Amino acid sequence: MRVIYWLVAVPLMVLAVDFAVSNMGSVTLTLWPFPATVAPPIYLLAFVVFAIGFFAGGFVAWLGAGRYRGRARRAERDLTQRTRDVDGLRDKLDHSEARVRQATRDSETPVGGTGDGSGEPGEAKANPTRVAAEPR
Repeated sequence: MRVIYWLVAVPLMVLAVDFAVSNMGSVTLTLWPFPATVAPPIYLLAFVVFAIGFFAGGFVAWLGAGRYRGRARRAERDLTQRTRDVDGLRDKLDHSEARVRQATRDSETPVGGTGDGSGEPGEAKANPTRVAAEPR
Protein backbone atom coordinates (compact mmCIF):
# COMPACT_ATOMS: atom_id res chain seq x y z
CA MET A 1 0.00 0.00 0.00
CA ARG A 2 2.89 2.36 0.73
CA VAL A 3 4.34 1.69 -2.70
CA ILE A 4 1.07 2.72 -4.35
CA TYR A 5 0.97 5.84 -2.19
CA TRP A 6 4.45 6.89 -3.27
CA LEU A 7 3.76 5.99 -6.91
CA VAL A 8 0.85 8.42 -6.86
CA ALA A 9 2.18 11.09 -4.47
CA VAL A 10 5.59 11.70 -6.05
CA PRO A 11 4.27 12.47 -9.57
CA LEU A 12 1.59 14.73 -8.09
CA MET A 13 4.22 16.63 -6.10
CA VAL A 14 6.39 17.00 -9.22
CA LEU A 15 3.38 18.32 -11.17
CA ALA A 16 2.53 20.76 -8.37
CA VAL A 17 6.07 22.15 -8.29
CA ASP A 18 6.16 22.35 -12.10
CA PHE A 19 2.81 24.19 -12.09
CA ALA A 20 4.05 26.66 -9.45
CA VAL A 21 7.31 27.36 -11.33
CA SER A 22 5.55 27.71 -14.68
CA ASN A 23 2.83 30.08 -13.41
CA MET A 24 4.65 32.71 -11.41
CA GLY A 25 2.65 35.56 -12.95
CA SER A 26 -0.07 37.37 -11.02
CA VAL A 27 -3.72 37.56 -11.75
CA THR A 28 -6.03 40.34 -10.64
CA LEU A 29 -8.88 39.05 -8.52
CA THR A 30 -11.91 41.22 -7.81
CA LEU A 31 -14.95 40.01 -5.94
CA TRP A 32 -18.03 41.76 -7.24
CA PRO A 33 -19.77 43.25 -4.21
CA PHE A 34 -16.48 44.27 -2.58
CA PRO A 35 -14.35 47.14 -3.89
CA ALA A 36 -11.02 45.45 -2.96
CA THR A 37 -8.73 43.97 -5.60
CA VAL A 38 -6.14 41.25 -4.90
CA ALA A 39 -3.26 40.21 -7.18
CA PRO A 40 -2.04 36.76 -6.03
CA PRO A 41 0.24 34.54 -8.12
CA ILE A 42 -1.66 32.09 -10.31
CA TYR A 43 -0.21 29.02 -8.59
CA LEU A 44 -1.28 30.32 -5.15
CA LEU A 45 -4.80 30.96 -6.38
CA ALA A 46 -4.97 27.44 -7.87
CA PHE A 47 -3.67 25.83 -4.67
CA VAL A 48 -6.18 27.76 -2.55
CA VAL A 49 -9.02 26.64 -4.81
CA PHE A 50 -7.83 23.00 -4.66
CA ALA A 51 -7.47 23.19 -0.86
CA ILE A 52 -10.98 24.59 -0.47
CA GLY A 53 -12.30 21.78 -2.68
CA PHE A 54 -10.35 19.18 -0.71
CA PHE A 55 -11.69 20.34 2.65
CA ALA A 56 -15.23 20.79 1.33
CA GLY A 57 -15.15 17.22 -0.03
CA GLY A 58 -13.81 15.91 3.28
CA PHE A 59 -16.59 17.73 5.15
CA VAL A 60 -19.27 16.27 2.87
CA ALA A 61 -17.78 12.78 3.28
CA TRP A 62 -17.71 13.27 7.07
CA LEU A 63 -21.39 14.27 7.05
CA GLY A 64 -22.26 11.27 4.89
CA ALA A 65 -20.45 8.89 7.25
CA GLY A 66 -22.32 10.21 10.30
CA ARG A 67 -25.00 7.55 9.95
CA TYR A 68 -22.37 4.81 10.07
CA ARG A 69 -20.58 6.36 13.04
CA GLY A 70 -23.90 6.43 14.89
CA ARG A 71 -24.54 2.79 14.07
CA ALA A 72 -21.04 1.90 15.27
CA ARG A 73 -21.60 3.73 18.58
CA ARG A 74 -24.94 1.94 19.11
CA ALA A 75 -23.36 -1.42 18.29
CA GLU A 76 -20.53 -0.75 20.74
CA ARG A 77 -22.99 0.15 23.52
CA ASP A 78 -25.01 -2.98 22.73
CA LEU A 79 -21.87 -5.13 22.81
CA THR A 80 -20.83 -3.62 26.14
CA GLN A 81 -24.27 -4.33 27.63
CA ARG A 82 -24.31 -7.89 26.31
CA THR A 83 -20.79 -8.47 27.67
CA ARG A 84 -21.99 -7.31 31.10
CA ASP A 85 -24.98 -9.65 30.82
CA VAL A 86 -22.74 -12.60 29.91
CA ASP A 87 -20.37 -11.80 32.79
CA GLY A 88 -23.32 -11.66 35.20
CA LEU A 89 -24.63 -14.99 33.94
CA ARG A 90 -21.16 -16.53 34.29
CA ASP A 91 -20.99 -15.30 37.88
CA LYS A 92 -24.42 -16.82 38.59
CA LEU A 93 -23.34 -20.09 36.98
CA ASP A 94 -20.12 -20.20 39.00
CA HIS A 95 -22.08 -19.49 42.18
CA SER A 96 -24.62 -22.22 41.35
CA GLU A 97 -21.90 -24.74 40.53
CA ALA A 98 -20.17 -23.94 43.82
CA ARG A 99 -23.44 -24.50 45.69
CA VAL A 100 -23.96 -27.83 43.89
CA ARG A 101 -20.39 -28.90 44.73
CA GLN A 102 -20.92 -27.90 48.36
CA ALA A 103 -24.24 -29.75 48.52
CA THR A 104 -22.61 -32.83 46.98
CA ARG A 105 -19.76 -32.71 49.53
CA ASP A 106 -22.22 -32.23 52.38
CA SER A 107 -24.30 -35.22 51.30
CA GLU A 108 -21.19 -37.43 51.06
CA THR A 109 -19.95 -36.55 54.57
CA PRO A 110 -20.85 -39.17 57.20
CA VAL A 111 -23.25 -37.92 59.82
CA GLY A 112 -22.01 -40.00 62.68
CA GLY A 113 -20.13 -43.15 61.71
CA THR A 114 -16.52 -43.97 61.28
CA GLY A 115 -16.69 -43.38 57.55
CA ASP A 116 -14.79 -46.57 56.78
CA GLY A 117 -17.76 -48.27 55.17
CA SER A 118 -18.29 -50.70 58.05
CA GLY A 119 -21.97 -49.92 58.13
CA GLU A 120 -22.04 -48.63 61.67
CA PRO A 121 -25.21 -46.84 62.72
CA GLY A 122 -25.40 -43.19 61.88
CA GLU A 123 -23.31 -43.45 58.74
CA ALA A 124 -24.93 -41.69 55.80
CA LYS A 125 -24.53 -43.25 52.40
CA ALA A 126 -24.71 -40.69 49.57
CA ASN A 127 -25.76 -41.21 46.01
CA PRO A 128 -23.58 -38.76 44.07
CA THR A 129 -25.51 -39.29 40.84
CA ARG A 130 -28.67 -37.83 42.34
CA VAL A 131 -28.62 -34.19 43.30
CA ALA A 132 -31.83 -32.42 44.15
CA ALA A 133 -32.74 -29.75 41.66
CA GLU A 134 -32.93 -26.24 43.03
CA PRO A 135 -36.21 -24.36 42.59
CA ARG A 136 -36.00 -21.47 40.15
